[in-house]
Amino acid sequence: MFFGVTSATANLLGTAAKAGFKPTWMVTSVGSDPDIIGELAGTKSLLTGVYAPSFLVPIQDTKNAYVRQMKVLVDRADLPWNFYTYYGINTAYVLAQALDAAGPNLTRKGLIRALETNSSKFRSAANVPMRFSKTSHQGLTGYWMGKYTSSGLLERETNYIITATSSSSGKAKKASYRPGNPTRKLLP
Repeated sequence: MFFGVTSATANLLGTAAKAGFKPTWMVTSVGSDPDIIGELAGTKSLLTGVYAPSFLVPIQDTKNAYVRQMKVLVDRADLPWNFYTYYGINTAYVLAQALDAAGPNLTRKGLIRALETNSSKFRSAANVPMRFSKTSHQGLTGYWMGKYTSSGLLERETNYIITATSSSSGKAKKASYRPGNPTRKLLP
């Protein structure tokens, strides 16, 4: 199990491959973008068979309305289509909804209040619920587990998600979650 940024993951997997060390790997979603691993290590194949958690609809699911709309934005901006651009657009989408909910006289206090009272209604490509209330600023609350294919796609291994709780017991729960549909035009 390895928790690190993409450059560290590329170094780890590349060094392990050269040494012939072949365990079952699990890495973080932030440290496993196949395009960046490929650029840094010279091959995306280092991720083949590696497990990683994710909280977004799989990037290759172009039938999904979020993925389809976000990819259009990325293509129009002539950016690479990878985890970071996908996650960035999704974050901007949620932020735009929060700013809209905060109203025209934006203050930090007003933005936090808008998140605390409206975030459960915000639309997102996340496949996990968002918890942001007066008692918890947890944000996205879980993951689904995936495994990288030889073509560098993270394919979902579980049909459920694991959600964290704010309880002192810290126990995670097996759950299901279906995000609401995006707005017709991605930006609200």
